[in-house]
Amino acid sequence: TLLKSSMRIIIAFGVAHSFEIWGRGVPQAFVQSRDALRRRVYIRAPKEDNVLQRIGAPLNSLLHALKPLYGLAESLGYWWATFRDFHVKKLGMKPSVIDPCLFFKLRKRNDEKGFTAKGSSLQALFGTQVDDTLCAGDDEFALVEEQESKVFNSKPRILVLPFKFNGAWIDKSKSSFAYILHQKDYCASIEIKNSRDYTPDDFRRLRGKLAYAANTTRPDLSYLSAKLSQVRPEEAAHEDYLMLNRALRKMQKLQSILFPKLDLGTIHVVGYCDAIF
Repeated sequence: TLLKSSMRIIIAFGVAHSFEIWGRGVPQAFVQSRDALRRRVYIRAPKEDNVLQRIGAPLNSLLHALKPLYGLAESLGYWWATFRDFHVKKLGMKPSVIDPCLFFKLRKRNDEKGFTAKGSSLQALFGTQVDDTLCAGDDEFALVEEQESKVFNSKPRILVLPFKFNGAWIDKSKSSFAYILHQKDYCASIEIKNSRDYTPDDFRRLRGKLAYAANTTRPDLSYLSAKLSQVRPEEAAHEDYLMLNRALRKMQKLQSILFPKLDLGTIHVVGYCDAIF
């Protein structure tokens, strides 16, 4: 499945390159896998659909499953191999190193001798979340993706904002060319109580909710989430409950992350790393 950070990368680069951003779903994805099941799997047909009667099979017959089905542990692997090859061979994309579910495509520039020149530009980014996809690309790539996706009987592109993907809502800012990733409903549903009224189960549950939001739309809360994850709920001190409430209030005060339009010609990325020997 797509990393939450990869989802933010798609939106950030899409905005920076003025790409269109869209979602798409693939119905009945597993049964559209390229390969048949390698092991024998037999299933009972649901009685309410009258499957056996329609195919003229005896009552209580078992059906031999040929393709991966929802509910089988290995089905995701079959579908992933199919979808990965589709992105690589049909769309000309490459999987990223940081996340195998994040694909990218570069528009190569050739010099006068036909060799690839420096300065290849980004043409598209594509993220897969099982049978849902998030894409940012230029007009040329959008046309190719629209045509090639018909092989899976894919649903129409989701262009109307906001739309939900991977647990968060993607929307556009009303004041500028910027995108917003938010979890407003999720954050608003969390009830914050007095720090002295929490039980260890409350601490465990709310800490998990905080971690989910920090991983999706509030990476700035990752430090507090990591600190709280080191505390055993049964041994949590009053200071730990105060830290939890402080983090939850921050989460509810700002329930989204903004992706503004950046000038790629002037932006500088600075990274810091601790050396471990």
